[in-house]
Amino acid sequence: MFNNSWEFSSTSPVNAVLMQPSVLEKIDQWRQKGFLSQAEACGILLGERKGFKGKEQYLNITDITLPYNTDIRKPTAYIRNTEGHQAYLDELHKQSKGRIQYLGEWHSHPQNVATPSSIDYREWHKTCLNFPNLPLVFYIAGVTEDWMGIQADQSIYLPKTL
Repeated sequence: MFNNSWEFSSTSPVNAVLMQPSVLEKIDQWRQKGFLSQAEACGILLGERKGFKGKEQYLNITDITLPYNTDIRKPTAYIRNTEGHQAYLDELHKQSKGRIQYLGEWHSHPQNVATPSSIDYREWHKTCLNFPNLPLVFYIAGVTEDWMGIQADQSIYLPKTL
């Protein structure tokens, strides 16, 4: 079973991230258990920003988008197109009266222990340029172990280790 809550240090712009079990179940269906025989999966993380005007700031990931036919997916690379993903976010944002928002990105890796690549870091930096002063979550689903980080501006914050 995979962890569904992460705490971050006091230097992070986010104190904690909670990922609903239903989200982890969806991600689990897209793990590259066949390694290079499967294409990477990708999508966006959706949910709520809590306490950002108060002291306890956390992100509650309540949903994700799954890969769309418009995404380009290969065993060790992907390009997530906005088509489909943006429409789903727009609908949830409208239905929730703005409560559900874009929180970041997720994708799979064909590794037992997920580790970001230099391409991941570069693409995350580009994504963050569109959301100045707003921390985003980046999540990689490995076959047996996942990776999560919060990026804000030029810095990446990792969860506390247990």
